[in-house]
Amino acid sequence: PEQIADHLSAEIINGAYKTGDRIREQEIADLHGTSRGPVREAIRALEKRGMLRFTPRRGAYVMGFSLDAVADQFNIRATLMGLAARTAALVAGPEDLREFFDRVAALDSMAQVPDTDPMAFALASGRTGASLSRGCGNPHLSLLLRDLAELSLWGVIWRDKPLDFATYERRSE
Repeated sequence: PEQIADHLSAEIINGAYKTGDRIREQEIADLHGTSRGPVREAIRALEKRGMLRFTPRRGAYVMGFSLDAVADQFNIRATLMGLAARTAALVAGPEDLREFFDRVAALDSMAQVPDTDPMAFALASGRTGASLSRGCGNPHLSLLLRDLAELSLWGVIWRDKPLDFATYERRSE
Protein backbone atom coordinates (compact mmCIF):
# COMPACT_ATOMS: atom_id res chain seq x y z
CA PRO A 1 0.00 0.00 0.00
CA GLU A 2 2.81 2.44 0.78
CA GLN A 3 4.41 1.92 -2.63
CA ILE A 4 1.08 2.35 -4.37
CA ALA A 5 0.37 5.51 -2.35
CA ASP A 6 3.81 6.93 -3.15
CA HIS A 7 3.38 6.12 -6.83
CA LEU A 8 -0.06 7.75 -6.96
CA SER A 9 1.26 10.77 -5.04
CA ALA A 10 4.00 11.26 -7.59
CA GLU A 11 1.50 10.89 -10.43
CA ILE A 12 -0.78 13.50 -8.88
CA ILE A 13 2.08 15.92 -8.22
CA ASN A 14 3.40 15.46 -11.75
CA GLY A 15 -0.02 16.16 -13.26
CA ALA A 16 -0.95 12.70 -14.54
CA TYR A 17 -4.17 13.09 -12.55
CA LYS A 18 -6.03 16.40 -12.47
CA THR A 19 -8.27 17.92 -9.84
CA GLY A 20 -11.55 16.01 -9.77
CA ASP A 21 -10.23 12.93 -11.59
CA ARG A 22 -11.59 9.70 -10.18
CA ILE A 23 -9.09 7.12 -8.99
CA ARG A 24 -10.46 3.74 -9.97
CA GLU A 25 -9.40 0.97 -7.62
CA GLN A 26 -9.46 -1.82 -10.20
CA GLU A 27 -7.33 0.12 -12.71
CA ILE A 28 -4.71 0.85 -10.04
CA ALA A 29 -4.81 -2.77 -8.81
CA ASP A 30 -4.29 -4.03 -12.37
CA LEU A 31 -1.44 -1.56 -12.91
CA HIS A 32 0.35 -2.78 -9.78
CA GLY A 33 -0.57 -6.44 -10.14
CA THR A 34 -2.37 -6.63 -6.83
CA SER A 35 -5.85 -6.97 -5.39
CA ARG A 36 -8.05 -4.00 -4.55
CA GLY A 37 -7.32 -4.27 -0.80
CA PRO A 38 -3.87 -2.66 -0.92
CA VAL A 39 -5.24 -0.03 -3.30
CA ARG A 40 -7.95 0.84 -0.76
CA GLU A 41 -5.28 1.21 1.93
CA ALA A 42 -3.26 3.45 -0.40
CA ILE A 43 -6.34 5.57 -1.07
CA ARG A 44 -6.90 5.99 2.68
CA ALA A 45 -3.27 7.07 3.07
CA LEU A 46 -3.65 9.60 0.27
CA GLU A 47 -6.81 10.90 1.87
CA LYS A 48 -4.83 11.55 5.08
CA ARG A 49 -2.18 13.36 3.02
CA GLY A 50 -4.86 15.62 1.61
CA MET A 51 -4.39 14.42 -1.95
CA LEU A 52 -7.67 12.53 -2.41
CA ARG A 53 -11.22 12.94 -1.21
CA PHE A 54 -12.92 9.62 -0.57
CA THR A 55 -16.69 9.28 -0.40
CA PRO A 56 -18.20 5.87 0.39
CA ARG A 57 -20.06 4.34 -2.57
CA ARG A 58 -18.81 7.14 -4.81
CA GLY A 59 -15.08 6.59 -4.88
CA ALA A 60 -11.87 8.54 -4.56
CA TYR A 61 -11.28 11.82 -6.35
CA VAL A 62 -8.11 13.88 -6.71
CA MET A 63 -8.13 17.03 -4.63
CA GLY A 64 -6.60 20.06 -6.19
CA PHE A 65 -3.48 21.45 -4.70
CA SER A 66 -1.51 24.54 -5.37
CA LEU A 67 1.68 26.12 -4.16
CA ASP A 68 -0.51 28.20 -1.85
CA ALA A 69 -1.87 25.02 -0.24
CA VAL A 70 1.66 23.70 0.25
CA ALA A 71 2.74 27.07 1.66
CA ASP A 72 -0.21 27.00 4.07
CA GLN A 73 0.87 23.58 5.36
CA PHE A 74 4.44 24.82 5.69
CA ASN A 75 3.27 27.88 7.64
CA ILE A 76 1.19 25.73 9.98
CA ARG A 77 4.16 23.47 10.59
CA ALA A 78 6.46 26.47 11.12
CA THR A 79 4.07 27.88 13.72
CA LEU A 80 3.90 24.54 15.53
CA MET A 81 7.72 24.30 15.40
CA GLY A 82 7.88 27.71 17.08
CA LEU A 83 5.64 26.38 19.84
CA ALA A 84 7.86 23.29 20.14
CA ALA A 85 10.97 25.51 20.38
CA ARG A 86 9.40 27.66 23.09
CA THR A 87 8.32 24.57 25.04
CA ALA A 88 11.68 22.85 24.57
CA ALA A 89 13.48 25.93 25.85
CA LEU A 90 11.56 25.51 29.11
CA VAL A 91 11.54 21.73 29.59
CA ALA A 92 14.17 20.00 27.42
CA GLY A 93 16.83 18.06 29.24
CA PRO A 94 20.55 18.50 28.62
CA GLU A 95 20.72 15.49 26.28
CA ASP A 96 17.85 16.77 24.12
CA LEU A 97 19.39 20.24 23.95
CA ARG A 98 22.82 18.85 23.09
CA GLU A 99 21.35 16.74 20.27
CA PHE A 100 19.42 19.74 18.91
CA PHE A 101 22.39 22.11 19.03
CA ASP A 102 24.66 19.48 17.41
CA ARG A 103 22.14 19.12 14.59
CA VAL A 104 21.89 22.90 14.19
CA ALA A 105 25.69 23.15 14.01
CA ALA A 106 25.83 20.40 11.37
CA LEU A 107 23.08 22.12 9.38
CA ASP A 108 24.94 25.43 9.61
CA SER A 109 28.12 23.74 8.34
CA MET A 110 26.25 22.23 5.40
CA ALA A 111 24.71 25.62 4.59
CA GLN A 112 28.17 27.15 4.22
CA VAL A 113 29.28 24.68 1.52
CA PRO A 114 28.29 26.07 -1.91
CA ASP A 115 27.77 22.66 -3.54
CA THR A 116 25.98 20.90 -0.67
CA ASP A 117 23.56 18.30 -1.97
CA PRO A 118 20.09 19.89 -1.62
CA MET A 119 18.43 16.61 -0.67
CA ALA A 120 21.04 15.89 2.01
CA PHE A 121 20.45 19.39 3.34
CA ALA A 122 16.67 18.91 3.31
CA LEU A 123 17.02 15.62 5.21
CA ALA A 124 19.36 17.21 7.76
CA SER A 125 16.89 20.05 8.18
CA GLY A 126 14.09 17.55 8.79
CA ARG A 127 16.17 15.66 11.35
CA THR A 128 16.90 18.94 13.14
CA GLY A 129 13.18 19.70 13.35
CA ALA A 130 12.45 16.16 14.55
CA SER A 131 15.07 16.58 17.28
CA LEU A 132 13.36 19.77 18.44
CA SER A 133 9.98 18.07 18.31
CA ARG A 134 11.17 15.18 20.47
CA GLY A 135 12.74 17.55 22.99
CA CYS A 136 9.66 19.68 23.52
CA GLY A 137 8.19 17.24 26.02
CA ASN A 138 4.70 17.44 24.52
CA PRO A 139 3.78 14.11 22.90
CA HIS A 140 0.67 15.55 21.22
CA LEU A 141 2.65 18.35 19.60
CA SER A 142 5.34 15.87 18.54
CA LEU A 143 2.70 13.67 16.88
CA LEU A 144 1.15 16.63 15.07
CA LEU A 145 4.54 17.68 13.74
CA ARG A 146 5.40 14.12 12.73
CA ASP A 147 2.10 13.71 10.90
CA LEU A 148 2.51 17.03 9.12
CA ALA A 149 5.97 15.96 8.04
CA GLU A 150 5.09 12.43 6.98
CA LEU A 151 1.46 12.34 6.00
CA SER A 152 0.73 15.72 4.49
CA LEU A 153 1.04 16.90 0.93
CA TRP A 154 4.00 18.96 2.09
CA GLY A 155 5.67 15.80 3.38
CA VAL A 156 5.13 14.01 0.07
CA ILE A 157 6.65 16.79 -1.97
CA TRP A 158 9.47 17.32 0.51
CA ARG A 159 10.52 13.67 0.27
CA ASP A 160 10.55 13.67 -3.53
CA LYS A 161 12.12 17.03 -4.28
CA PRO A 162 14.80 19.13 -2.58
CA LEU A 163 12.48 22.15 -2.92
CA ASP A 164 14.33 25.40 -2.58
CA PHE A 165 17.50 24.22 -0.85
CA ALA A 166 19.36 24.22 -4.18
CA THR A 167 21.02 27.61 -3.67
CA TYR A 168 23.65 28.63 -1.18
CA GLU A 169 21.63 31.74 -0.29
CA ARG A 170 18.51 29.74 0.61
CA ARG A 171 20.43 27.21 2.68
CA SER A 172 22.12 30.04 4.59
CA GLU A 173 18.76 31.69 5.22
